[in-house]
Amino acid sequence: MLRRAGLTIHPISEVYPHNAHKFIPDPEWIKLCGQNNWVIVSGDKRLETVPENRQAIIEARVKVFLLTDSNSFPEVWAAAVIIGRYKMQEIIDANPGPFFVNVTKRSDKHIDRLRLPYGFSRNTQGQTQVGDKQPSSSIGELVSNEHMKQLPADASPAREEPPDLFSNLK
Repeated sequence: MLRRAGLTIHPISEVYPHNAHKFIPDPEWIKLCGQNNWVIVSGDKRLETVPENRQAIIEARVKVFLLTDSNSFPEVWAAAVIIGRYKMQEIIDANPGPFFVNVTKRSDKHIDRLRLPYGFSRNTQGQTQVGDKQPSSSIGELVSNEHMKQLPADASPAREEPPDLFSNLK
């Protein structure tokens, strides 16, 4: 998935094939990353907490992005890295290393705050309105009508939680 998104990756299982990666001490492959100017993306918190690993990262001046929850599916993390790659690249370009950065799978920050057009406001029920116009469609209706009820033009929608469109990724 990351390769299809245009990223160059070197999974440890490919760098050390045939399960050899399971027997390579962390400081050894960390040093290899530093020699090749590779960035580490891992869910292994021991990279920062184990003194030998942390020292190897310092000596090799490696840049490390730590995934905050290593219990999620790889596809969820791939999506987080793909979405966050521009911010990650900014951090990489601005800092020579060594460093550690936490990466969360939530991507709230790449979706900015709501801005209403001039003249529109929110009423007390959370509906967007201007003058005598009807409330605007919810994002759920725009994304998928099967997940939201269609309301008649004269109906006042009740405040409901939006559907979890990504529940299959949890």
